Amino acid sequence: MRALRLASSSLILAWSLAGLVACSSAAGGIMDGPPAEPPAEEPPAEEPPAEEPPLEEDAGASTTADTGARKDSGSGTRPDSGSSTPPDASLPVDTGSPSSPDTGSVSGLPLVANLGISEIAWFQGVKVPVAKGGVRVTTRGADVIAGREALVRVYVAPRSGWVATEVVGQLQLVSASGTRTYSASLIPTAASSDAVLGSTLNFDVPTDVLSVDTRYSVALFAKSGGGSGDTSGARYPAGGTARRSTRCSRPSASR
Repeated sequence: MRALRLASSSLILAWSLAGLVACSSAAGGIMDGPPAEPPAEEPPAEEPPAEEPPLEEDAGASTTADTGARKDSGSGTRPDSGSSTPPDASLPVDTGSPSSPDTGSVSGLPLVANLGISEIAWFQGVKVPVAKGGVRVTTRGADVIAGREALVRVYVAPRSGWVATEVVGQLQLVSASGTRTYSASLIPTAASSDAVLGSTLNFDVPTDVLSVDTRYSVALFAKSGGGSGDTSGARYPAGGTARRSTRCSRPSASR
């Protein structure tokens, strides 16, 4: 019996030890050496760089290939191509030369043929016709004022056989103080009109030229030489100067 009890005690002790070992293993195991190091913590993965938004396309410009330079799409100043709108062939062509004072008579040039002086008018704020159709105008709504600057327009009208060519017009003013001569040029292709300044021969008369005794004459000369035809309408008056045709008067004088 004693042996049986010893065997039972040994068996109980063995079971107890086995249970203890099992509990220790469940609680983390028996450490046979130094405790195991915890696994190294992995570094966080690097975030990929933020994707840059695509560049906005410039609607007003484009990129030149292989240079990176931009072409200017704006409306810059365009080079002058040299082209211009052709003048209306139905209108007289003004050569652009203003009247030249005191040039003296147009010597060596013949009177132009087949072109006549249709009207002569002085402008000092209003139009004052002094001759029309080769005849002096005697009824006027205003006088030409002495001592005041004026624009003299000479109207022309082509006649049968007229060929457009450059014409030199001459205005001569004669007074007790001397003679003043002015010239202007024009290529008439049609009759002159009030509405088109470039259709007439225009003469600028300074302030100190016009006096109460001023007389005048107008003549048309052919710049490139005369041709055959009628020259009777190329001068006014037909000979000499027009006597007091301008009706000059002092501003203070009564009409």
